[in-house]
Amino acid sequence: MYLSFLVLFLACSEETKQHDPIANEPKVSEKTLLIAKKWFVFEVYADGILSENPNWAGVSFEIRTNKTYTIINPIGKEEGTWTFDKNETVLVLDNGSDIKVVYNILNLNEKELVLEGFDGIVTTKIIFKPFG
Repeated sequence: MYLSFLVLFLACSEETKQHDPIANEPKVSEKTLLIAKKWFVFEVYADGILSENPNWAGVSFEIRTNKTYTIINPIGKEEGTWTFDKNETVLVLDNGSDIKVVYNILNLNEKELVLEGFDGIVTTKIIFKPFG
């Protein structure tokens, strides 16, 4: 009797998983859950010097768990996809152009995201804080 119940339970569980879209979604890493939110630029450093460039004011960066992102800045809006690289220590942004933007993740927690990138001339460190 117990064995019959167990087989029936497992069969029903498997049937439920097949029809449950949430159970079939890929697992989201802890780091993805931390990074997936809307961030604003708090500070920017160019080669270690605090930037006073007014174009950084009002820049927002929304990262979503579905691997898409949106950046809104004074020039306009950029959308694309993102991935992690190197054991989730590198963030790669792809807006569909020939060049992917790569940032080292220096810090990521619920209250701060710190990215650093090099464009061939300047090393830029961007400190983001979450909205809300």
